[in-house]
Amino acid sequence: MIKGMASSVALLALCGLAHGASQQVLGKKLLVKNPTGANSTRTVIGLGKENPSSATVVGDPRTGGASLEVIANGTNAGDQVFPLPAGSWRAIGSIGYKYLDSDGPGAVKLVIIKKTPSGTFLLKVLLKGSLGPLNVVPPNTGTDGGFVLDITGGDSYCVAFGGPAGGSIRVNTSSTFKVINATSGACPSPPSTTTTSSSSSTTSSSTSSTTCPVTSAIARVINTPADLIDGPQSRGQMGDVLLANDKIQVVIQQPGRVMFGIGAQPFEIAGERQVLNT
Repeated sequence: MIKGMASSVALLALCGLAHGASQQVLGKKLLVKNPTGANSTRTVIGLGKENPSSATVVGDPRTGGASLEVIANGTNAGDQVFPLPAGSWRAIGSIGYKYLDSDGPGAVKLVIIKKTPSGTFLLKVLLKGSLGPLNVVPPNTGTDGGFVLDITGGDSYCVAFGGPAGGSIRVNTSSTFKVINATSGACPSPPSTTTTSSSSSTTSSSTSSTTCPVTSAIARVINTPADLIDGPQSRGQMGDVLLANDKIQVVIQQPGRVMFGIGAQPFEIAGERQVLNT
């Protein structure tokens, strides 16, 4: 008897995993500092916080990692994407996750995403130029900005300031850009100029080109809807197996399930009825 796994394959030849929903978190503070002009002195601090909040933590960055995009729009606009590898993420009990990397080579030192039992949703980011390339500087004169955390295989989370999000610009100089207290949730819009990249991050200010951050390969049983592939021909179900990297994702049908005529089929060998998994 031939043994194997009944398999049907669905492919998505796009960067990353199928994205879930885009959730918006009310912005509390965006601080971009470049006191001396040297990369090592640059800092970005971002905070989104709301209570009560309808936002929820969807996805597990410990499995597939995540990416963080930081945007500052204005005269000297900047947009940089940072990969956040799975190995640097830790769970915060059962309420969220924390990314911590104090050694580099990426500039992202800290990311916290969580929702407390009382209903407060918090997303905090800290980037230091002393850890790695940090190309987002005060736009001078700045108009708006924000950041987006995208959990691989989960949801993305937007925190915006200025523009549709509103807020108060408190400092707007060549060394400091500070915006606080957005009045509504929104996603920041990237600027429209050129795109460059480095080994540890992608600096992009183009609305028409997005470079995929490097993420880990994934092989796991699907136990959350966020892992299912989108599309009209998608037939993945809970219990199927997900194989994915930053280029492609594949769903392998679980044993015993028949889809599109693919699955366990009977056949005869020397008069004995067997089952062939195709």
